[in-house]
Amino acid sequence: MAILDYLMKAGSINISDWIKNNPDKGYEYLIYEESEVDYPSVKTYNNQVCESFKTKSEKIPSFYARSIKNGKGFTQNGMALSPDNVAFTDYTTDIKHPLRNKMKYKFNNAEKLSGKVAICSVEPNNLNYFHWMLEIFPRINLIQKSGLEVDKYIISNEKPFQKYLLELIGIKENQVINYQPNRLIQAEELIIPDMLNNFEYIQTNYGYYYNTRYFPAWIADFYKNLVLPHLTKSNPERIYISRKSTDHRRITNEPEVQDYLRPLGFKTYYLEEMSFIEQAQLFYNAEAIIAPHGAGLVNQIFCDNKVKIIEIFPYKYLCNSLQIISRALNHNYTYILGNSVKNKLFDEDWLLVEDVYTEIEKLDKAVKFMGI
Repeated sequence: MAILDYLMKAGSINISDWIKNNPDKGYEYLIYEESEVDYPSVKTYNNQVCESFKTKSEKIPSFYARSIKNGKGFTQNGMALSPDNVAFTDYTTDIKHPLRNKMKYKFNNAEKLSGKVAICSVEPNNLNYFHWMLEIFPRINLIQKSGLEVDKYIISNEKPFQKYLLELIGIKENQVINYQPNRLIQAEELIIPDMLNNFEYIQTNYGYYYNTRYFPAWIADFYKNLVLPHLTKSNPERIYISRKSTDHRRITNEPEVQDYLRPLGFKTYYLEEMSFIEQAQLFYNAEAIIAPHGAGLVNQIFCDNKVKIIEIFPYKYLCNSLQIISRALNHNYTYILGNSVKNKLFDEDWLLVEDVYTEIEKLDKAVKFMGI
């Protein structure tokens, strides 16, 4: 009977509406107001531009931090609930709210946590460099801007870059609560910064992937204020980012690409072998970047707006998540399409893991087009 009661209570509501209905139990702090941004079209050497890379306007929503007395949350996926188990629709990355499968969740016997606890985890993005850097860690900025005090944070800190940035922003290791396994907690005061994911589903003849609708410029400002004081200017760098050490989206004719780029002053870098601050330093001094599509291009947030970027895609997979950052930050950006190559490390045909063969003729045209 008790479990049935909990399931009967489990509904969903927009968190702002819930706070309006329960003013003594919650409060919200507006950090950034809604805005509209115009993204100019990407330019290419042959004037052929993918639809999602063309001129567009987007509304960027307002961003809040909120506090809920005796609020509940699931530690791994970041789903937040009211004290009586009403799920907040704002806090899930799922297209359909995960509570559509209510039997999967147990709402009783929540782990009680004293003090003020901020929940920042977002499954499945807790360990991915791109998603953690753009969708998880910047949520700390919303909390800090709100002036809310926090005793503990539920956030992933397993990887060196996560540990470095959490320490840099002043969060001690003993303030971090392990988000694994996924479990229900209830805090005296639950602090919930807005989620930052803004994907849109793209279906093509080859399969599906997710594009990014917008990039809030305040995320770049947040990183620049936090990280740039720890960087130093040196001679400009021309950098080629290799994915040779990864298991997907590698350049299959990389030696040929490197032979072409070397006389132009490009050096090859393997970002997975570098610390976070070394990567930031490298991009901070970059005047030109050539790279296959990959999370390492997130580091362009440390570049100045004079940087020139050429991104290489397999022709079946044109995810816009990194070029939208370039357009938001006024970087000089273009891209080329290589030939998609079946990745033998994976049994299934999946767009996200295909390797790419890069035609030197196309790369040469893009380099000349960019004036490199």
